[in-house]
Amino acid sequence: MVATAQRALAAGFEWLELHAAHGYLFNEFLSPLTNQRTDEYGGSFENRARLLVDTARAIRQVWPERLPLAVRLSPLIGCPAAGTLSRASRWRKLLKARAWI
Repeated sequence: MVATAQRALAAGFEWLELHAAHGYLFNEFLSPLTNQRTDEYGGSFENRARLLVDTARAIRQVWPERLPLAVRLSPLIGCPAAGTLSRASRWRKLLKARAWI
């Protein structure tokens, strides 16, 4: 994904978005319903967010601070146990603190 961000920057893009909603890969890791892993990418809220945070952090290393790096989240996916607005707020705070989104 870092190489993709570099190519987007070289092509003149001024906005980058990580799609972490609607059942895409990041969303599968974020949801306690679909993420049944028992390693460092599963279990706690912070562990489930690890892939997204690590990816955003790596992209931010090549994507300039002056340009937006957005994350599309899907906090309400039809099941209160899977996502809430409160959880979306926690994701935002975590990304801002650890990945400079």
